[in-house]
Amino acid sequence: MILCFDGGGSKCRTALADDDFNLIGEGKSLGVNVNHTPFAEAVDNMRSCLDQTMRGVSRPVINALYITIVGPVEELLKLLAPYRDHERQNTFMLGEPQAGLWAGALRPGGFVALSGTGSDVFYVAEDEKRGASLGGWGLLLGDEGSGAWIGQQAYRAAVRGMAGFGPRTRLVEAAMDTLHTSDIWEIVRLMYAAPSYVRFFGAFVPAAAQAARDGDEVARQLFQDAGEHMSNYFLELYKRVQPADGERFCVLSGGAWKAHPDMFDTFRRRLNVGAPGLDVRWPYFEPVLAGISRELALRHPDWDEARRLEFLTRRYPGYRINGV
Repeated sequence: MILCFDGGGSKCRTALADDDFNLIGEGKSLGVNVNHTPFAEAVDNMRSCLDQTMRGVSRPVINALYITIVGPVEELLKLLAPYRDHERQNTFMLGEPQAGLWAGALRPGGFVALSGTGSDVFYVAEDEKRGASLGGWGLLLGDEGSGAWIGQQAYRAAVRGMAGFGPRTRLVEAAMDTLHTSDIWEIVRLMYAAPSYVRFFGAFVPAAAQAARDGDEVARQLFQDAGEHMSNYFLELYKRVQPADGERFCVLSGGAWKAHPDMFDTFRRRLNVGAPGLDVRWPYFEPVLAGISRELALRHPDWDEARRLEFLTRRYPGYRINGV
């Protein structure tokens, strides 16, 4: 069996496949990054995810394990111990860029623009022997263009609107509906009392995106600004790297890209000018499918990208990404 585990700041997901690549188990829970989630809660989230995955699976034995995690990996391995084939198992740790490439582009090399709970941009060479990155410093020092950053800016706009210090915006009503209060000081208190400010801000992104879809210009500008910030990081990294011709593409990764199309449109427009000829694309699949994609390429080296894409789309339609 092949088990893929993907865990980060806002959620963790698993996908379990048999040796014929049939999906036989899956799970989903909350975040596991102990910078934002208490350790015990992160372990509980991993346990819940695995329990969902193994439920109903007769005698699960994992012989190919793929882990992408920003969290307590040693605790995860303890939870997985009862299911592992210790004699024949291959264990692979995939970083976020490798997972983004294998799931998003079905290949090992290229550029990744990650905007999830946090944000960074990556380059991985096709031979996986060279790489570079920029960003990923957390919301206090950076993470511009991330989901947490978008939510933070949305709440800032809402508070300023309530105080009459900024433009009127539907984000005011969105904040009041989300937090169930119209008292500006109660909203401020709830923000500062939140156990995790990153999760608090990230949870506001869907409401901010709805305001943008409803035509609110302040909300739309937030997503355009996010695209600008991501393009600034990417173009700086692109200048530093000398990619091969086959590596001149960028695949998106992370849930923030899905919130509103203005973010991607702004990002792509900037890259069309700053990196002409670069192919900017939506990912094929959710990152949790990275290990299954890699296993398929290893077991069927004669299959080209189109054939692997067709196969995985047929087997895993619920993990396919079609953009915003």
